Amino acid sequence: MIKLNQTIKDYLNTPGIKAFGLFQIAQHRYTDYFENIRVQGELDTYFNREDEGIISVDIPRLDSVVDKSSYNIALVSNSITIKETLNNNLVGKIASVRFGFINPINNTPDLNPEHILLFYKGQIAAVGFSNKTEALGEQVVSIQLGSPMSNLDRVNCRIMTNESWTALHPTDSTYEQLYEGSIAVTFAWGRMNDRSKNDSG
Repeated sequence: MIKLNQTIKDYLNTPGIKAFGLFQIAQHRYTDYFENIRVQGELDTYFNREDEGIISVDIPRLDSVVDKSSYNIALVSNSITIKETLNNNLVGKIASVRFGFINPINNTPDLNPEHILLFYKGQIAAVGFSNKTEALGEQVVSIQLGSPMSNLDRVNCRIMTNESWTALHPTDSTYEQLYEGSIAVTFAWGRMNDRSKNDSG
């Protein structure tokens, strides 16, 4: 449940209030504000680049039943950064979606972390890649975040590979021998007799 302090409630009750988004995708950070943003007390900067940035965010549908729709974020770029990002095995890495408000008094972003709402934090579920023919060299990456309700499934399994496990836990070598060669082993069930005693008796 999202807790709202009085400042956020005042923003939400202000007619025509404007907001900005902060999106973390693995180690990459973006904002849909027209300039770079750094939240107070945080070291990382959320970038608004001319050659790369957010073009759309589809939030989960809200209705009266349990819904398993998810966030979908589209990034556009005319550089090779997006393609390198796509090839870096993003599935399973952490992503977050936050929204802040534009202070109506001075028309600047309110960068107090207590006044910024965390709407989503979870793992990236899928990544897609396409080229836009409208602009020369422009590339689009579609990122689907895990559904907020996906853990309500009776079975919530994941097919693991060494690469995907390493992306989640870089220092864990659990899956390094996953595809090593193996041999068949036959087990004999039941009580084992000591033949040496039987032979001597």
